[in-house]
Amino acid sequence: MSRFKKMYMTCWTREIIRSKLQEWQADKLSSSQICEWAQSEWWPLQDDYDDIEKKDSSWESVCRDVLWMLEDMKAYCLFKEDIPALLSYLDTQVGGYFDGKNKFDAYMTKSKWSVK
Repeated sequence: MSRFKKMYMTCWTREIIRSKLQEWQADKLSSSQICEWAQSEWWPLQDDYDDIEKKDSSWESVCRDVLWMLEDMKAYCLFKEDIPALLSYLDTQVGGYFDGKNKFDAYMTKSKWSVK
């Protein structure tokens, strides 16, 4: 599906994204297929999320964060071994966005940028 032919808004849930990550983990999807899925299905400024947390005039969403990373996996250096961390981030309780984000960011910093 072309990114320019989508004519509807999606309300993203963590379950939808979790299901796709589990398919990738079970080798039902390749890395390129999950990236293509995110690129073709996700429209950041048009879509909605069931886990929006508002603070002042801004809002945050774990769903949006994970989709954003899946859409540009190379930039985020995401690999199959990162799936458990992504699933854990999706398990963040609604209302705990910043705690979940901090834990995920710490994982990314440690696993991607530390000298081994």
